[in-house]
Amino acid sequence: MTDFTSRAVWDDKESLRGHSVRLEGFVTPKPGGMWQLSRVIVSCCAADARVVDVEIHGVGTPQANTWVTVTGVWRPTAGTRVPALDVTGLTVIPQPKNPYRDAPPAPGTRPSAAATP
Repeated sequence: MTDFTSRAVWDDKESLRGHSVRLEGFVTPKPGGMWQLSRVIVSCCAADARVVDVEIHGVGTPQANTWVTVTGVWRPTAGTRVPALDVTGLTVIPQPKNPYRDAPPAPGTRPSAAATP
């Protein structure tokens, strides 16, 4: 998820435009019916832990703290530094064995058509 968020926010060449991406994390509801896909990333130890968030659009909010895989396309957020995704598919998944490791979704996990579980 860190690769997507870094490119979504800082890549002036917009290399994500038009490309489908797949991200995995847990649901963090926000006010106004919005939600974010979140991931707590630990690189070395708990002291360097940080939360990475992606604003989600196009689907209703699943239950808080539910782990999901989402597929979608980058949503430009002009004037802000908020990574965002227009979701085209969502699948509820079990919490990963190591939820603090920033790794791509497991091979063979394909989100279904966008729907609120």
